[in-house]
Amino acid sequence: MLKFSEEFKFNKVINIKSDGNLGLFNGYRLLKLLYFFDKKYNIQYSQDFYLKTLRYCNIFSNAEGTMEYVKERVDNLKLFNEQVAYNLNNQVLDSGSLKDHIEYAIENKLEETYDVIEENFLNDRFIYSQKDFLSKYIDLIPKAEQIVFLEKCCTEIDSYLCWKAVEVMMEKKINENFVLDIANQYLVEKKDPFSFASDALNVLFHCNAEGTLLTYLELLRAFSQTVRNDYRDDYNIKDISNYRRLDELPILVEIFEIVYDETLKKDTFDFHHSQNLLKALISSLSDTEKGYKAIQSILYNLKSKISDDDDKFFYVNMLIDDSQLSYYASISKPFTFKEAKTYLDNIKNDNIPKTIFMGDTFNFNGGDFKNSQFGGTGNTLNVYSNNNDFNKAKEILEEFEQLKTDNEEWKEIFTEGLADLTSLSEEQTQPEQEKSKSTLRKVHDYILDIGKRTNDWKNIAVLPVEFHDKIPKLMQLGESLLKILHLK
Repeated sequence: MLKFSEEFKFNKVINIKSDGNLGLFNGYRLLKLLYFFDKKYNIQYSQDFYLKTLRYCNIFSNAEGTMEYVKERVDNLKLFNEQVAYNLNNQVLDSGSLKDHIEYAIENKLEETYDVIEENFLNDRFIYSQKDFLSKYIDLIPKAEQIVFLEKCCTEIDSYLCWKAVEVMMEKKINENFVLDIANQYLVEKKDPFSFASDALNVLFHCNAEGTLLTYLELLRAFSQTVRNDYRDDYNIKDISNYRRLDELPILVEIFEIVYDETLKKDTFDFHHSQNLLKALISSLSDTEKGYKAIQSILYNLKSKISDDDDKFFYVNMLIDDSQLSYYASISKPFTFKEAKTYLDNIKNDNIPKTIFMGDTFNFNGGDFKNSQFGGTGNTLNVYSNNNDFNKAKEILEEFEQLKTDNEEWKEIFTEGLADLTSLSEEQTQPEQEKSKSTLRKVHDYILDIGKRTNDWKNIAVLPVEFHDKIPKLMQLGESLLKILHLK
């Protein structure tokens, strides 16, 4: 093995073609054998061998970790770093080895490689899609240079690199006007394929731009008017935390009409993203008195117009609840233990509970708070542990979770539902409980939708076969969840 390593021809391993594919020389197989025996039998070749073969560190399958292995074999950090820099600046590397070299150069701040790293980003050489690389690299250079480089990444606004750069700029809160211009330009041009529409819309919400909701509505309306097999791939907005434009709230009504239009929906998850956005906007903008009053007025007005539509009536009630929970959470403050005790001492109840004090918590036996506990860390509240509907729902969800079904959608909905229900039985603050209940509603909505799809449970052929004899329990689960969520 040592003789082969000493006579090894370092330029006869691979040939990187113009299309990025690799041509293999005999040296490829020999190099693979040399490293195999070295790792298995600790042969230890010359330092020069390891340095000169470093450029091929990731050409073999299962080669992850070779970079660190060679570094240990070289046992000279200065020489190793110089070789990494030399390879990046002077060698044509395969994509896997290039990724490893750039990752090492960024992690170890090898400044002499920064120009070639930027060149690789801009030339879309594999690593352009590595968002973490882009973000980590930006942290290494001065802010003025960050902006210049990230703007270069946005030369082609219909490229993946551009929108990764936009995402980095938003994360780092730099160059907001520039990213807003990019988003508006993209939405105006509507180049085919319109692949980055969600990214562009996300910028508008992030920047709290004027006309954001109207732009979103126009795209959603156009999307809903196209003929397609399903409507799952609607626009996915990641961040609305900065959006505060209460003057655009009336637009929410038409968004509601589209995303809850049963004549459009062909599948449970149609308009899933848009429904989530609507709920998030309702909650987010209800956290001030002004926003809460405006949203409640809009929703109650909408409710009065759709009273003959059971489906929409249910969903508008749910949004009204979301708005109320958000507002009450925003104005509430947690009780101290003393305040909680005083409050409970003033409760007048014919069935006076017996209170047991334990440390900084107190438990109740009897009364409306039977087997409940207040106090302790975070002033927790648990009133579900002895609730019949809660126990029934948990029992059914546990049974459904154990069913062997190939339908991943059903598996996921019942597994998540059981997790949300279980969290209600644990010690939680009031806001935590409301969050668990909010996510638990998805299970209830899912069951409601199943009932519609089966024509009030008559056409069971659309259900997975494992659930054909579970109709009564599905109905019982829906009924129990209604009561737990106080929707009935």
